[in-house]
Amino acid sequence: MFNIRLFLLHRLEKFLVNSKLRGTDRLWSIIRDPLTPDLHKTVVRVEYGFNIIVDPIVDDCIERQIFYKGKYEAGTLEAFKAILNESDVFIDVGSNIGLMSLSAAKFVGAGGEVHSFEALPSTYSMLEDNLKLNKKIKNVKAHNRGIGSEKGNLRIYEKMEINRGCSTFIEQDDKDGVDVEVTTLDDYCREEGIDTIKLIKIDVEGWELEVLKGAKEILSSENAPI
Repeated sequence: MFNIRLFLLHRLEKFLVNSKLRGTDRLWSIIRDPLTPDLHKTVVRVEYGFNIIVDPIVDDCIERQIFYKGKYEAGTLEAFKAILNESDVFIDVGSNIGLMSLSAAKFVGAGGEVHSFEALPSTYSMLEDNLKLNKKIKNVKAHNRGIGSEKGNLRIYEKMEINRGCSTFIEQDDKDGVDVEVTTLDDYCREEGIDTIKLIKIDVEGWELEVLKGAKEILSSENAPI
């Protein structure tokens, strides 16, 4: 899909950012929304046969690519498609707005399971919207929780100036964070009675080692996941 207004707006945005003149950030924030009211929360058809809500104005990286191409990280999704089979279990740690969770849900079929974790409340809200949009896909269990090395609460920091997917548990001196619940993959799987997982995807902006520390039982099991 090619949208000339979005293309021109993107060029204007880059011009203002690169100009480094005083007040350009403020000017951009004023003119952006009135110029593209209908492009916020746009529904896009994805290559793997489902729809997804994106905001290509607010997120000019991941969601803008989905808007233009109907996909993002195509190589990763093709790897999922090659690995996952009917009735497999997939765990998505750092699921963002749900592109990879929903794709995996199609690959594992109605008999499979997708367990999806998104810690940032505002992003989780979009994930929920995308699950509701695709109500025929019923095998995704989504959680507004983080995953780490131990149970508790942690502060997550939003970084929308980069993109929606860049929120992180790593402390940011220049930002106010949001406190969220955190569990471990070992505890979660024990509570849910999950004993065999085919594939785990972890994308948590520098917090990956903490996720792995909380998955020692899973990773050392006889049927350890990919």
